[in-house]
Amino acid sequence: LKELKGYTQNTIELHQNSLTSVKQELTKYNSPLDKHYAPSSKSYSKYSDSTESLTSSPIYKPQNQPQSYPQQPTEQEEGITSTKPLSYKKFKETLETNNKISNTLFLGDSITHGLEGQINHESNTIIAQNGKTTDWLLNQLKLPSNQEKIKEKESIMLLIGTNDIGSNKSAEQIINNIRKILNKIKTINPNIKINIATIPPFKGYKYYEKRFNKINNKRKTINQFIKSLTNINIVDLDSILADPEDKDKLKKGISLDNLHPRPAILSKIYASAIG
Repeated sequence: LKELKGYTQNTIELHQNSLTSVKQELTKYNSPLDKHYAPSSKSYSKYSDSTESLTSSPIYKPQNQPQSYPQQPTEQEEGITSTKPLSYKKFKETLETNNKISNTLFLGDSITHGLEGQINHESNTIIAQNGKTTDWLLNQLKLPSNQEKIKEKESIMLLIGTNDIGSNKSAEQIINNIRKILNKIKTINPNIKINIATIPPFKGYKYYEKRFNKINNKRKTINQFIKSLTNINIVDLDSILADPEDKDKLKKGISLDNLHPRPAILSKIYASAIG
């Protein structure tokens, strides 16, 4: 019995010492848990630049429900997301760009199809598939569901012909199809703004190497036609993406296969160029 009492007394003293240590530790913060668990103001960077601020650093209040904070917008540089917060001016520009893109219908082949991961696409934002040609797109424009998409949008971004030039079609046949596509779009929605891109260079693309000169000549002929169009916004990817030392190939680092520009780069060009 004496041994049992001694054991009980030791246990009580042990718990009392532990409780005293916890109280002493909490005393350092002058409040019960508030400062200890309050996040540093550095954890919530302001949407601000040198002159403007959208919000101040939040204050954590344990006794209330936690506040919800919008996800901080970030910049994307060639597909790599930066954690640097946008200034208010840049944040506003980003919202305007997103609205512009969301009101644009993207038409094309695999180059356009690659944009899906960049523009938060919905089913009514992109009509594009890998390996498709102007003939395919003409048939797509006959579908009532796709015609509704054109009626809903404010603008079109068209890039087509990259697969056509590798086929047996002549440059004139491809140009004729592009004319039909443009006319069909305007018939469906006379008020829609049309943006059309020139076909980017592709020297070094292995599937076009054997017939490079013939295929490249077709590309140049089609691009001359596109640049001659009036009342249409021309996005000259041929010039923008070309290597300064060799205009027939893409700039270094722009593509993994020398044909398809990286979607992050292409989306940034479109965002600034779409009319």
